[in-house]
Amino acid sequence: MFSSMIKVIDDKGRAVKAFSCVAKDAYEKAVSDPEHAAAYLMLAIVADKLAEQYYECILLDSHVDKEFKRLLTFADNLDKAYASADVNETLKAVSDVARQIASNR
Repeated sequence: MFSSMIKVIDDKGRAVKAFSCVAKDAYEKAVSDPEHAAAYLMLAIVADKLAEQYYECILLDSHVDKEFKRLLTFADNLDKAYASADVNETLKAVSDVARQIASNR
């Protein structure tokens, strides 16, 4: 669910606009899917931050690769947590992703 949304960035050539599209989609899903809103919101924030920070800038491939992989790792971890159907595991994964996002400001 989350990983497939992030892989759109790869399909669109890892351009800044691709991160922006994913952010927009994730924000919309956060509103329409309350059960997964926190996860969508976190992914939206990370994608949106990169898109806004590098709007109209030339990006180094290494930086884009690093950010894409970071975002995909978050999405993979959230996918696994929600698939487990264990509320404690889901909360732990959401909290861990939130902590990583906060620590990388």
